[in-house]
Amino acid sequence: MPTIHSRSAALVTMLHAEFKNYHPLLSIARIAHHEDADLRLQFECHKTIAKYIEAELKSVEVKSDVREDKVVRVSLFDVEDAEIKSTSTPIALSNW
Repeated sequence: MPTIHSRSAALVTMLHAEFKNYHPLLSIARIAHHEDADLRLQFECHKTIAKYIEAELKSVEVKSDVREDKVVRVSLFDVEDAEIKSTSTPIALSNW
């Protein structure tokens, strides 16, 4: 019995014989950008591709025995890498 790897390789070989340079994500991207595709189909295509491009964010439950005030900071970037522009009130990065 062929291994999963050899079966996958055989399938890819057959696909490429029929459709040169075929890749499923590229095909889905083409559908997502096709002028006749409705918005729902475009959305589903982008949602499918996003799983392979970006990490999925998940919620995290934080439990604590609170006996004093605590500060929890969540950042999507390093403060050192942040560029903050303000025309009125300056923002102190030390408070982050």
